Amino acid sequence: MPLSTNTKLGPGGAGFHGKGPGTAEWMIRELQLVRTDVLAGTTATTNIALAGALLGDTLTQVMHSTAGVLVDVTAEASITSDGNIQLSTTDTSTDELHVTWTPKPERTEAGLTGAAAVTNIAVAGIRVGDTILKLTYPDTGVGGGEVDVTYDASITSDGNVQCATLVTTGKVLVIRHAPAPTYI
Repeated sequence: MPLSTNTKLGPGGAGFHGKGPGTAEWMIRELQLVRTDVLAGTTATTNIALAGALLGDTLTQVMHSTAGVLVDVTAEASITSDGNIQLSTTDTSTDELHVTWTPKPERTEAGLTGAAAVTNIAVAGIRVGDTILKLTYPDTGVGGGEVDVTYDASITSDGNVQCATLVTTGKVLVIRHAPAPTYI
């Protein structure tokens, strides 16, 4: 599991303060993101749909269930493209796969096309319930830098973000967002 580590997490330790990698809050967020799915198997080297998974996410454990016996096939499993996993050698076409996986605790999407106010901006992989950490576009003025429009942005539906009042037409946006935790 790709959990952050911090050996100073104890009474008075530095890891209890802040929100970045290595803090207690970051590690708890990672644990809340763990997902488990039961999928129908298929032949080896064939895509198996895993809704919500993106390249860069972590397959923690993949178990092949055959005749009531679970066999660990994690070593041959990989995320091959957004929304798909594959096994390299095992045929599971008559069986189930039990997949435990973790999305990255933070995602960045660049090259998004801006839009008029109250107009959807397509953001692959973002869902209602996620958190927008930052939405910016390059400042083309003399000072350069970036213009932060996070305060004006909201997730309107799965795959869509809008700015309530700001016009970002003609701008190339970058968004950082965190997936919503899964509570068991």
